[in-house]
Amino acid sequence: MLYKAKLCGVKFSPASIVLIYQHTENRTIQKRIIPLQNFSKYSGFIPLAAERLKNNPVHRDYLKAVSQSQLEKLHIIQQDHMQGYSLQHSLASFHLDPLDLQKIISIGINFSEDFPKHVMLVDVFSSCTGLKGSDT
Repeated sequence: MLYKAKLCGVKFSPASIVLIYQHTENRTIQKRIIPLQNFSKYSGFIPLAAERLKNNPVHRDYLKAVSQSQLEKLHIIQQDHMQGYSLQHSLASFHLDPLDLQKIISIGINFSEDFPKHVMLVDVFSSCTGLKGSDT
């Protein structure tokens, strides 16, 4: 595998999946924004949309390490936002503690400096590869 996924999230405007990954050969960490094309608040079958994104030849190599269920949850968060629900409402539908968002801070990402304000990285499902805040 040439890329190791570190963190996944959503970007609300325009609707996108944000993937922080590490190139395994030169160990550089990069951000990839994957647009959710043909996805709206009326999109019906979310597992199909997530599978289509994961199997897209352009993004396939980057999303290998991301589980199908995590992509589905990110799609649900995106769709809930499009329907006007808050992030807390979306997280409550997954029966998660909103304090899990503190895990993002514990891995050393400063949102005010590293990302624009309209980007929301949500790592409530643990990081893409099970990383617990270390470089391994």
